[in-house]
Amino acid sequence: MKRNTEYYFTINASYHDCLRLYSGNKKHVVIRDEAGVKVSLPIHNIKPFITRQGIKGRFHLTLTEHQKIKEFTQIS
Repeated sequence: MKRNTEYYFTINASYHDCLRLYSGNKKHVVIRDEAGVKVSLPIHNIKPFITRQGIKGRFHLTLTEHQKIKEFTQIS
């Protein structure tokens, strides 16, 4: 039985940088985790964490064995 896959990463983007997520037709953003693995994340999962200062913090992403998002949380 295959297990869930977990990723940890830090995002530090200004509000100006985040505005690009709202314009255009991109649906995913590629993020490099702390181990150097590239992860494609749907933009709609990131938007709730954007503030007037942008998005800053450490995040935890868990994917199911079928590569579906099980959990995406800000941990600091």
